[in-house]
Amino acid sequence: RARVGGTVRCAGARFAGRVDRLRFRWIVAGRATLQLPAARSSRHTVARTERGRRIACEVLAANAGGYVLSRLSAPRRVAG
Repeated sequence: RARVGGTVRCAGARFAGRVDRLRFRWIVAGRATLQLPAARSSRHTVARTERGRRIACEVLAANAGGYVLSRLSAPRRVAG
């Protein structure tokens, strides 16, 4: 569950080839959709401003051949 002040984790993305770099990005949807800056950590601390909104994540994996982006995770509603 996503709760204000709690931590959520982006997990489950699998990539077939070698991965040299992973970045995690959180999308916050509400009246406007916000895309938080990509981070090295798969964990996100839910902010008060995200209360009542839906959050989802995606993973970017890169190596010498290029990069690929995972599917967006199922969104979770943020509880107060």
